[in-house]
Amino acid sequence: MLFMRKILLIDDCKEIGASIKCGINSYYFDQAETVTQALSLLEKPHIYDLLLIDVGLPDGNGFDLCAKLTGDPKHDRTPKILLTGNSQVSEKVYGFSCGADDYITKPFNMIELKARIDRYFAK
Repeated sequence: MLFMRKILLIDDCKEIGASIKCGINSYYFDQAETVTQALSLLEKPHIYDLLLIDVGLPDGNGFDLCAKLTGDPKHDRTPKILLTGNSQVSEKVYGFSCGADDYITKPFNMIELKARIDRYFAK
């Protein structure tokens, strides 16, 4: 059995999840639609290799979640990519200060997203 990298998509939009899962099928994806669901999945014994975090979530925001995970020794080294419709430089800088490794604005091109994900797994 081949080893598949595990990615947790934290985004409340099911359509984005379906699009990413279909467009980037070389990785295993789980999707959490809330901060609460994400934290529950992240407590399970399996470790995710990368986190895609939407900034706008129904029960919190991706910036705070990213900062919380960056401060947790279990997840501090896991690459975190923020996804958001906000392209303001100040928001990007804030995202990086919260521990994000990358910041992608929506709508994004699936080829570009895959290239950015592949970059973390090539290290």
